[in-house]
Amino acid sequence: MKKEIYLILLLFTVSLSIHSQEKFSVCLFTGKSDVRLGSDRNNILGNYYTPHTSFKAGILYNVNRRDSISFYVSGGAQLTSNGLRMNLPDGQTWPETGKPYRNERYYYFDIPVFLNYKFEEWLIFKVGAKGSLLVGTHNLLNGMDTKPFTFGLVGGGCLKIQNFTINAEYSFDLTESLRFSEWSWKYSIFHMGIGYYFTPSKIFKKVKS
Repeated sequence: MKKEIYLILLLFTVSLSIHSQEKFSVCLFTGKSDVRLGSDRNNILGNYYTPHTSFKAGILYNVNRRDSISFYVSGGAQLTSNGLRMNLPDGQTWPETGKPYRNERYYYFDIPVFLNYKFEEWLIFKVGAKGSLLVGTHNLLNGMDTKPFTFGLVGGGCLKIQNFTINAEYSFDLTESLRFSEWSWKYSIFHMGIGYYFTPSKIFKKVKS
């Protein structure tokens, strides 16, 4: 557990400690979270989990982003709520609700680091990696083993309209996220969202004035 915490702190330091030439940005996302089977033998339980809503909010920091530079690095911190729907076979219901499904929630603190490519001033593509620390669960299935730390890849792009952005991201975990007995799953998540670029110094000046 200590190694995972140290890795997250390292990623956080790298992504936020380098002086930027431009702006911070905040983003709000919604989408679908799904899980992939860890191996072929998981097919027995593979169809029991189906995608459910996922939400994400966070702040990013651009590193050395200038008009004359097409490639630049960004990183930050995000809170993600992944949802999964656990379905029972036909004719079965959960005793506590009487429904054939139950919705589960998994809450993560993410540290993403991206390499961005500014194709045009209004069009930006990005690829990167993220470390995720599990900070909470809701309605967890009895016997489900949640991994405290996962690592994955992220890709996407955004349309920039003045200070606003329209974003799309797809991420998938490389390490195991969930395990139940001998079956295991890894997350795959698609998000759409909106963002806003801002400069803290300008906000402080407005507050002082």
